[in-house]
Amino acid sequence: MSNVGTTTDAPAEPAILKNLHGLTSVRHVGRVVQAYGTSLTVSGLPARIGQRCKITDKESGKVLLADVVGLRDGLAILFPLGNLTGVAVDSAVTIDENETSIPVSDAMCGTVLNGLGEPISDFTFDSTATRYPLESDSPNPLSRPPITEKFVTGVKSLDAFLTVGEGQRLG
Repeated sequence: MSNVGTTTDAPAEPAILKNLHGLTSVRHVGRVVQAYGTSLTVSGLPARIGQRCKITDKESGKVLLADVVGLRDGLAILFPLGNLTGVAVDSAVTIDENETSIPVSDAMCGTVLNGLGEPISDFTFDSTATRYPLESDSPNPLSRPPITEKFVTGVKSLDAFLTVGEGQRLG
């Protein structure tokens, strides 16, 4: 006997239902309608500010990453994270559903990374690397330990006039 096509009356797990909430079975594909300077205008994409998108060139299949930086009149304004060569009007744009994160491990010490957190050299990430999200809530400033040690920058004018404490946030 086969149970194919039968249903059970067992309730679904709350965690599963929570994970399914907000998921869509439809994959939205927008189209580039304008490229002006270093920004792209995309239509047909239900994007939110801060989301990362993938722009695919029809001819070469090359994928370019871009961040949504604005919304205007139902259009998304994207800032590309690379060279715009090959991007054309009507290039396909999809939302990257992966969390924006970077791998971090002790083996990375001394490795030079580009602006996307990718190594410039021949370095490859090992299996011990832990992924950390690029976007997160700031820690409560009142829960931080007090700053008691001076951080020497090595630049005499900074050390004399703009003293920095070890662990101090700058910028």
